[in-house]
Amino acid sequence: MWGRGLLVGKPLKEVNLLNILNKGKKNDKHRTIYFRFFLIGLSGCSGTEIQESMDEKSHDSEKRKNEKKKGVREKDIIWDPFEPWNRGVFVFNQAIEHVIWEPLLSVYRTVVPSFGQKAVHNLLEHIKVPNSVISWGLQGEGQNALNQFGRFMCNTIFGLGGILDIASDVGIAEEPQDFSRLLKAYNVPTGWFMMVPFLGPTVSRDFCGKLLNTALYTGVYPLAFGWGVLGAENINQRLIFKDSIDHVMEFSADPYAVIRRAYYEGRGEFPESFEQGEDDDEDE
Repeated sequence: MWGRGLLVGKPLKEVNLLNILNKGKKNDKHRTIYFRFFLIGLSGCSGTEIQESMDEKSHDSEKRKNEKKKGVREKDIIWDPFEPWNRGVFVFNQAIEHVIWEPLLSVYRTVVPSFGQKAVHNLLEHIKVPNSVISWGLQGEGQNALNQFGRFMCNTIFGLGGILDIASDVGIAEEPQDFSRLLKAYNVPTGWFMMVPFLGPTVSRDFCGKLLNTALYTGVYPLAFGWGVLGAENINQRLIFKDSIDHVMEFSADPYAVIRRAYYEGRGEFPESFEQGEDDDEDE
């Protein structure tokens, strides 16, 4: 019995061992299945995390962009180191405006009818076209230079020397350029703000460009004619902006700051993303 028991017990132990091994294999299969589900879940979580990370990065980038936009202030663009002097010149120019320019403008408006004022404006713009041709050419914009040259010839021949703007009627658009814009195209710094006696607001770079424009006028045209063009251009510009300037002088708390800012905006110095902040309003 004892021996049979041993014989019988031995297979029982072997059977138990096989069951254990079979269970281990089943458990391995289960573990494999669980592991696969774990990998699938992990990959799904990873994809979600990656998407969330990308969204967070996009949000942070947009946030930094908005902060940068709001971080650009007017004082970061406008450099006016001689503001006390410029304000003094501004007061002087306003006195000259009342004593000299306003009487001249009044006489001009009274004597010259509206179509004559338009003809004078066309002629002054026509005289400046060679500046545009040279400036576009020096910037490497040959097509624009050729267009402006064609405009100049068209108005010279068919527009009575520039009195009539025939070129615009036939589709040759005006694309004005000058040496100030040429210097800007070559990344010459804007420089400091200036209030020039008799002439008004400018910046150091544009003032150098105006000197080059004057040199071209007096070099190409007779000296007296060149200076006459500059004088007529001064009156023409005042005629164009007179109502706006009068409005600013009457209703603005700080006309100097408003005109200074308007000059920078007119010359395209403010970036497109610029947004005026509360601090700028307080500064003004």
